[in-house]
Amino acid sequence: MSFEDRADFYRSRAAIALAQDHWGEAEQQLQALVAISPNDAIAWNNLGVALEHQHKKREAVEAYARAAALSHDSRLPGGNLVREMQRYLGFAAALVLFRVVDIAIRFVPMPDGARTAAQVIAFVLLALGALVYYQRQREQLPDDAWRAYQSELARTRQLRYGGVAFVFVGFLVFAVVLFILVQLPGGAGDGTVVLVIVAGLCWLIVARLLWAHVLAPRLDRRIR
Repeated sequence: MSFEDRADFYRSRAAIALAQDHWGEAEQQLQALVAISPNDAIAWNNLGVALEHQHKKREAVEAYARAAALSHDSRLPGGNLVREMQRYLGFAAALVLFRVVDIAIRFVPMPDGARTAAQVIAFVLLALGALVYYQRQREQLPDDAWRAYQSELARTRQLRYGGVAFVFVGFLVFAVVLFILVQLPGGAGDGTVVLVIVAGLCWLIVARLLWAHVLAPRLDRRIR
């Protein structure tokens, strides 16, 4: 059996297993696939999916990191990496646990001052516990996986904040135009003011679409 035949065999078997939610079988086939085709970004991403569904968080993070490092045309592996890394590091669990403790404290009869003190103590203890857990989890990760996560996180922040800034600056222009029209001697007509307001609201919609489908993909390719 040639290399291509073996790769196609493992790929098709893995696709069937993933479609049927047979995560263990999918993991086996994908492990065999990446062993002979280590630069297959899709295979690494699918392996991360199979591992994630088996609650193998660290292994899933490593697989997503490999996929993100190899993938230059898709943002899916990077998004999977950030999401699973945050689960692995315990961010979501810490927030949920604090919320549960906060609700429990509210049902305990005590003076308001004592309740506030209990909430602060619970928050400090949970924050310290989360920090220790984070450090231990971080130490178990390969450096390559951590660097891929940091790179993807920085890229995601640039895209997110860039989009917010783009929409805000455009909306600010409409606000300045509206202010000038209102301050003009004699004032602008009601129809003109309404037109500017409607144009500003339309800009919010158009700008988000323009950023998501035109500007963000170009910026993403430049960052990568």
